[in-house]
Amino acid sequence: MMVSGTGKKGTVNLAIDASLLQELRKEASSQNLSLNAKINLVLLKHVDFHRMNTDFGCVIHDPKVFLSILDLIHDESKIVEIFWNEGGSTVLSYFNHKNIRITKENIIKYLCERIGIWTGHYSFFSHYTDSEGYTCLVFDHKFGIKWSRILADLHARPFERWLGLKTTTNITSKTVVIKIL
Repeated sequence: MMVSGTGKKGTVNLAIDASLLQELRKEASSQNLSLNAKINLVLLKHVDFHRMNTDFGCVIHDPKVFLSILDLIHDESKIVEIFWNEGGSTVLSYFNHKNIRITKENIIKYLCERIGIWTGHYSFFSHYTDSEGYTCLVFDHKFGIKWSRILADLHARPFERWLGLKTTTNITSKTVVIKIL
């Protein structure tokens, strides 16, 4: 393997199994990404997510299993507390290990744009600044209104508890919007 480059980008010459390369090309094409962008995304997911899951012993499960668990636990506040107590400490540990400051921008970048979507808790995330200058976070998922309420609570908490910011939420059965005031 040969490595070169300076600054933010480097060049690596790799020998990749032909069938793996073919799969990566197909995925990249279907996602309108270049092969290079797809490989960078795969590596980023490993460094920022899969390695952490392995280190912390996380379990990844099928969406049907997740929905069954949601249906079995009727007290939403218990679900929120379980996710917050375990997930919140894992995220804080991740930030500490990576030497990432806890800021609004970093919570959005690392928790919302990466970790949260990679866990499967939602399928799409975006954010924008509204006409009043407030940051709005938008989460789309496939788990119903109960999960919307839970997701709204869970993703408002880092801003409220770690940064002391106020939030408001607007939810539907498929979408959560959190406005950071």
